[in-house]
Amino acid sequence: LYDKIIFEGANKGDVCEKEKIDLFVDDSPINCMHVRERGINVLAFKSGITADAIDQTDLPSVSSWDELYDKINSIV
Repeated sequence: LYDKIIFEGANKGDVCEKEKIDLFVDDSPINCMHVRERGINVLAFKSGITADAIDQTDLPSVSSWDELYDKINSIV
């Protein structure tokens, strides 16, 4: 379902552009907003500590791994 998972990179927007990422998933609303500004699709993953912050944005989001799986399958 994926070609590569990248866990590094201080500037995730740069990494996404360099790697030609189609979909970025992260639990940081700030990272998601910065990546989305570059025209890359994002899904914000609501973890316990970030759910409230994500709910205060217009970011598309998921709350579980099952929901993420379903959302990705609906895209492809």
